[in-house]
Amino acid sequence: LNGADQTLDFRAQQEEESDGDDSEELRFRYIMPLFSRPYELQWRLVRKIENIEIDDFENIETTDQFAMAVSRDWHIDALKIPIEVGSAISFQDRGLDEPYPENLEAREAGRYNSLTLALVFDDVHNERYRRYGSFYSLAIEQGFSWLGSDYDSTIFEFQAIGFRRLDRYDNFNYRFVLEVANDSPFDYPYYGIGGASNIRGLESVDDRGDARVFTNLEYVFTYKRHPQLGHTLFLDIGNVYEDLDSIDLGDLHYTIGTGFRWKIESFVRTDLFLDYGYDVEEKDGKLYGGTSLAF
Repeated sequence: LNGADQTLDFRAQQEEESDGDDSEELRFRYIMPLFSRPYELQWRLVRKIENIEIDDFENIETTDQFAMAVSRDWHIDALKIPIEVGSAISFQDRGLDEPYPENLEAREAGRYNSLTLALVFDDVHNERYRRYGSFYSLAIEQGFSWLGSDYDSTIFEFQAIGFRRLDRYDNFNYRFVLEVANDSPFDYPYYGIGGASNIRGLESVDDRGDARVFTNLEYVFTYKRHPQLGHTLFLDIGNVYEDLDSIDLGDLHYTIGTGFRWKIESFVRTDLFLDYGYDVEEKDGKLYGGTSLAF
């Protein structure tokens, strides 16, 4: 913002699923130094409206969230490795136009107010047309009734991402994710599987649970004369389980696919993508498109 070392970010997003569900989301974020670097303060406001249909019952779910986060980048003045430690407080309220019938397993209305601690290692570097380096994150989120929360949920999430340069033009990228929610908020399984953000080729959130494990492997190759254009071959592996004790690495979904990438530099380096994922088990495929890569 005018050289003030501050960032204002606004996103308006609409998603449409093949099963007819759709959602609209408005997200506002303001980032500023706290006192001085290396501390940072973030404010975030989110409103999301989801139109959902289950067994011919239609409902509109509205979620409002306010969050404040404080972080310290230890790489700036203390350590040689890029580590950041952060904490956040979040207030979330979910409303339903109508209560779901008792025979349907669906989210309830209510409040989920929580505190989060996070540790991040971010050594990802941006070249003109690609990224390289590693990213790791570990976060623990806890809901507290004394904060006005209806749920004392504990959520643990770990993520590892790597971008490896194979030569001047090609990359091998990978991501591994382990997520577990205990006593999940709104009395509804916290994680789904399937979709552009995790396992491409599966029906979006067709299965749900309180534990999720998945990995994405991608080979991305670009053209020498047009390095802003690229193709990818990928393999996605993972599943969602009832809880942590139910995780079974012998019970996994496998999908394969190919995709198209176009880095549009004139729009703040936006990545336009088009992916086709094929479910090997069901012998069925899904097409995905968007302007923001999953990783």
